Amino acid sequence: QRRIDYRPVGALSKTTLSELEPAVFGEVAAILSAHPGEKGLVHVASYASARRLLADLAARAPEQYRRVIFVESADAKVRALGEHRASSQPTVLLSPSLREGMDLPDDFLRFQVITKVPYPDLGDPWTAARQTRDPQWYALETAKAIVQAYGRSCRHAGDHGVTYVLDAQFGRFLQ
Repeated sequence: QRRIDYRPVGALSKTTLSELEPAVFGEVAAILSAHPGEKGLVHVASYASARRLLADLAARAPEQYRRVIFVESADAKVRALGEHRASSQPTVLLSPSLREGMDLPDDFLRFQVITKVPYPDLGDPWTAARQTRDPQWYALETAKAIVQAYGRSCRHAGDHGVTYVLDAQFGRFLQ
């Protein structure tokens, strides 16, 4: 049983990020507070964004901040996942790189937050050229990334979880 809770705080982009991040961070804090006894995962756009979210949580919601396990690099994944699984506390993973390649069934993941729609980086020349040649490829890659993230919270037929999407671009993407 999977559920998406779409809570748009604004259309996130490079130009709106600094303006909208405080609202995104506030919504993340509220979601963590709404799941006090459950393990979770917050998908962010970058390691820099993750660090800003951590600083905001430390000031805004220290109790929620203490739950967070920041996956500070691709190399730190195994350690962070092990710590998350081993903890009896309702820990929350925070990373831009946990959309795929990990299995967190049942109580290891009951909620997750997608802060920004994971569009491929158009700053990469190869990606930009491919998107120009085939706009459907770009949409398909975005859809695959969303589905991969969404699939982290439900690993089998009896599993359940909720996925919160905060980026208003999600509504536009669905259309």
